[in-house]
Amino acid sequence: MKRNSNNILIVAVIIIMIALILIRAQTINDFKSKSFEEKRNEILSNIDLALKEATESGKYKCCIDPPCKMCFLGNWIWKDGTCECDTMINQGKWDKVCPECKRGIKEGRCLSTKTLNRTCPVLNESD
Repeated sequence: MKRNSNNILIVAVIIIMIALILIRAQTINDFKSKSFEEKRNEILSNIDLALKEATESGKYKCCIDPPCKMCFLGNWIWKDGTCECDTMINQGKWDKVCPECKRGIKEGRCLSTKTLNRTCPVLNESD
C-alpha cells in the first residue's frame, strides 16, 4: 500500500512540474509575441509595483516623487532594491544622494522628510 501511495505522489509531482514548465513556456511566448511598446509598458508597470511595495515596507526611502528607479535597479550605491537617499539628505550627505534624485530635487519634485513643508534644501551646483 505504501509503495502505491509513493508512486502516486511521484506521478503527481511530475505532473505538477510539467504543468509549471508549460505555464512558464506560455508566459515567455506571450511576452515574445508582444510589441516593443507592450513589453516596455509591462516592464515599467512591474517596476512601479515593486517600487511601491519596497516603499510601503520601508526598504525604499526615496526623496522624490515619483521615486527614482536608479537605486532600485542597482545603478547606485544601495543594494537589493533599496534607497536611502532621503536618509542621506537628512544627514547632509549629499555625496550619497543618487544622481536621479538630485535631478528630481532640482526639478522641484522633492518630498524629503527633512523639512516640515516637505521641500528639500537648495542644491549647490557642485552637489
